[in-house]
Amino acid sequence: MANITGINKVQDLLGDFEFNKFCIIDELRILYIENELCIKMFLSTEGIPPKYSIEMLFTGVSNAHIQPFQSENQFKVMGFDIIGISDNQLEGLSWQINDFEENSISWYCRDIEIVACGA
Repeated sequence: MANITGINKVQDLLGDFEFNKFCIIDELRILYIENELCIKMFLSTEGIPPKYSIEMLFTGVSNAHIQPFQSENQFKVMGFDIIGISDNQLEGLSWQINDFEENSISWYCRDIEIVACGA
């Protein structure tokens, strides 16, 4: 199973956690880094004082589906989930990212990095 680079940053801050606690997308950027499709996402928690935020970078992205945000400021994803799929033998893909509640976002990627996190 592939590892999420920088996961220890969030674990040091929050202890045991689940990604679906980060249900607010504050910003989502689609980038090309070294001719590779990437998604940078800034997420925050809701209902957990204090408000926590993380910055994630997804590289080697394919099959991206992102519905338009309904607000200019934030977008709530009720079922944000990251699923390890490296055992499925999909060449070059290790992760599936989706919103299992409303299917508002979904994509596959090779690598995930938690760039930053904080309160």
